Amino acid sequence: MASNLIHPRAIRWVASLAAALAVGNTPVCAQTYPERAVRLIVPFSPGGTGDVLARLVSEELYKAWGKPAVVINREGADTILGVDMAAKSSPDGHTLLIGPTAMAINAGLGRQVPYDIRKDLEPVTLALMQPLALVASPAGPITSLADLIRTAKSDPNKLRYGSLGTGGIPNMSMELLKVSAGINLIQVPYKGSPAAIIDLMSGQIDLLFSGVTSVAQHIKSGRLRGIAITSKARTPLLPDMPTIAESGFPNYQTTSWYGVLVKSGTPPMVVNRLGSELRRILALLTLRQKMADQGGEVASSTPEQFGMFLNEEIRKWAAVTKAQRISVQ
Repeated sequence: MASNLIHPRAIRWVASLAAALAVGNTPVCAQTYPERAVRLIVPFSPGGTGDVLARLVSEELYKAWGKPAVVINREGADTILGVDMAAKSSPDGHTLLIGPTAMAINAGLGRQVPYDIRKDLEPVTLALMQPLALVASPAGPITSLADLIRTAKSDPNKLRYGSLGTGGIPNMSMELLKVSAGINLIQVPYKGSPAAIIDLMSGQIDLLFSGVTSVAQHIKSGRLRGIAITSKARTPLLPDMPTIAESGFPNYQTTSWYGVLVKSGTPPMVVNRLGSELRRILALLTLRQKMADQGGEVASSTPEQFGMFLNEEIRKWAAVTKAQRISVQ
């Protein structure tokens, strides 16, 4: 009668073969990546800085890999819809998220979102840092950050600043300044920056945080008064404007930033190959110049560095939210 037992040597041989195949398949995944078109999800409408960045990167990815790299604009709900789309994608590296500052702010605000950016998304590289400019009405008394603080402390209900909504980077930049300087200002909501800039020029409001490129020409022409830049270093677009950090608040820094993330669980070899390719692209002089024209500075990183940066951003905005008792539905 034939035995149904399998010889131990056969078991060891099958196990060894399986292990060898597993090891052999690991680099193949990275070598064959990408196997199809890559999607770059931008959680904004077309035309903004994040969209410009995505389209420049997509062109270079196509040149390098010969596979389509398609930009998908999935705007809405303060970037939540686009981020959720990426968070629910397959963990294979074929869906990239151009993740914005709003991800960290939303997490810090404790907003109810259908994803956890720490668990559902994996950092690949930081890509761009874009400072904001604090500008004042030329018809008002504010000519420096010291003027602003002195006026706000003497009359807490005097100065009014334009805001594009609670939780946005301009609003949160002002909240951070209020915490740092121990001052209060009156928030005036606007649906868009053009209307806020017009009211600032006419003196209807006193102050505004805005993207540098939106106000640079107005500052140079004298229609707006430049007060300070939010980044640690001055911007080449407005080299004469001091930073808030050098104006007495060395720990102050906010930027509108963008980074690339993929779905958590994407194979490490794929993440590494993607990160290496993205860092090469971000180092290109043509891309760096085009982003400089947008008021941004390219800032690539390792996945680990981007992860630490993201955690610090969440911590910072959570602290501001708590200190100012900010509530967003």
